[in-house]
Amino acid sequence: MISCVMFCEFHIKRGPALVYQYPENYLSKDTFDSLSDILIPRPELCGKVISVQVVGDEYIIGQPVIIVNDKYERQKIEFNFAVIIPAEEYSRFSLYENMIRKLALQLTVLEIENDYISNPEKQIVMGKLCKDIYTQLLDKNECYIPVDNWNLIIIELSSKNKRYPPKIRSWHVPTPLIDLYDIVEIRSDTSLNKIVKAINGIRCVKQISEFSKVDEGHVKVCLQHLYYHGMIEISDYFQDSNIYRITPKIGLILTEYAEEAVLSLARNSEEPEIDEAGLFDYYSKLSDKTIREFKLENPDFDNIVDLQKFIKYGTVRGLIRRIHKYYVKYNESVLRKTKTNPSDLETIRKASAYLNGKHNLDEIACVYYEHKSQEVEKPIEDACITFLK
Repeated sequence: MISCVMFCEFHIKRGPALVYQYPENYLSKDTFDSLSDILIPRPELCGKVISVQVVGDEYIIGQPVIIVNDKYERQKIEFNFAVIIPAEEYSRFSLYENMIRKLALQLTVLEIENDYISNPEKQIVMGKLCKDIYTQLLDKNECYIPVDNWNLIIIELSSKNKRYPPKIRSWHVPTPLIDLYDIVEIRSDTSLNKIVKAINGIRCVKQISEFSKVDEGHVKVCLQHLYYHGMIEISDYFQDSNIYRITPKIGLILTEYAEEAVLSLARNSEEPEIDEAGLFDYYSKLSDKTIREFKLENPDFDNIVDLQKFIKYGTVRGLIRRIHKYYVKYNESVLRKTKTNPSDLETIRKASAYLNGKHNLDEIACVYYEHKSQEVEKPIEDACITFLK
């Protein structure tokens, strides 16, 4: 079990400092100083879970965090909320890694919203957190700690909880798995509630940020938090140019998901005009085609099944996966010969920095064209080598 819980930061005058730990004095100052470059590391290591062996066959596990903002005296703050575990617990590293990732996310939200790290008066809460997390996990393998009227720290240190938050991009769409309004406090005006009210399974991260008037970086952190708790799934922006491919799980629609899929997807769930075999057939027909092509080849499909639900269900259940288009631009001499339309040339130049094989069509359309991929797809494909993955 956990031997110690600790909070350290880069202090403006003292440099790396061990501010709080519980039990008190568990880690000596000399030991901390010898490890300070690892616990409060250079910026490129922040955001990664780091483990280091210390004296006595114990390990420290933490995820250093850096938040950059002009409001801070150094234009940034750096901190790490870490745990010390005995060597025999290291075989359960994935559980502690998941816990540390979640704590880092929650503390980042607390700082962005309420300055709980940078404000010395509020930072006292970190000492209480160290003690409460240690004692509650030791007692019942989970903790439930109110930070204030609107924020809770909830941790379950068990093998059943291994839902790692993905890297969330501006063009991703959060899809609710529960009624998110159940977690909204009517009188609260926190950023999380604004974000939750903007999630409808259609808006992408960028649009949620604009709709809720919350910084996009903060939106991504909150979405990772919701994902961790199993409240949302992350999917793609729905558009006719999307391509999907069936996965090895597709057979589950004939067995485990058969009844659920028919009831969820059929337009008339009381007297469905399709069964699981029909859904299997349509998913197979969809594979490696654009949505546009699929609709043309199956004109009656949308009368029987809601197409957007069909795609969402397939991706959430892992029956299909998205295939993305990436582009590498021809050199300028070839481009001048192949493109003469001034508006098309302007489209290519506008997106030029993204035509290096590292950025997909969703990202390009999100950044420059409000997801109107149909306006950029043709001119970009005429001027680029296209590949799928």
